[in-house]
Amino acid sequence: MPMTNRTNCIDRAGQILIFCIWIEKRLVDLIVLKKHPRLIKKVNESSAKINLPRTFVVERAKLWQKDFSVIKDMFINLFDPPNDWRNNLEGIYDWRNIIGHSHISLYRGYLLYRPSGKRRKINRLTKNHIVSRPPDAAKPFLMTLKLSDDKKYESVLAVLEEFDQKYLKFVANSLGINYEKIR
Repeated sequence: MPMTNRTNCIDRAGQILIFCIWIEKRLVDLIVLKKHPRLIKKVNESSAKINLPRTFVVERAKLWQKDFSVIKDMFINLFDPPNDWRNNLEGIYDWRNIIGHSHISLYRGYLLYRPSGKRRKINRLTKNHIVSRPPDAAKPFLMTLKLSDDKKYESVLAVLEEFDQKYLKFVANSLGINYEKIR
C-alpha cells in the first residue's frame, strides 16, 4: 500500500530528526576526544567485547545533557570548520530544531513551524531545502515543511550523509581516531 503524503512527511521528518540527533552525538564524541587525546588510543583499541574508557563515557554523558546549540558552538570553537561545513552544521542545527518544535498533525502532509523572535533567521541551506511560507499564512513567519517532496527530502539526506561520511570522518582522522569506532 503506498504511503500517503501525511504519513510520508511524518516518517521523513522522524528520519531527519533522528539523523540530526545522531550527528549531534558524533560531535560530542569528537569534542571529548579532542579535549582528552589520551583516550584516542583506548577508543581505537576498543571492540564490542571491550568497554569504552570510563572517562570517555562520563564526559560524553555530561555533554549529552547540553543543548545542541552549545554542542554546535563548542565544536565550531574547537575544530574551526571551513565555511561550507559550518553552514551545513548550522543547517543541521536548524533542521533538528524546526522538526523538533513543529506542529505535527496526522491529517496534514506537512509540518508547521513558527520560529521564536530570536530564531527568525533561518540558515540559507535550510531555507533552500525544506522551508517555505504557506500562501495563506496569517503571520509572515509561519512556515511549512513539505517533506513529502522527494527532491527536497533527498537533498536534506544528501547533506546529512555528506556531513557524516566526509566531514566528520575527516575530523576523526585528523584526531587519529578510527571514525567507525564512534560511528
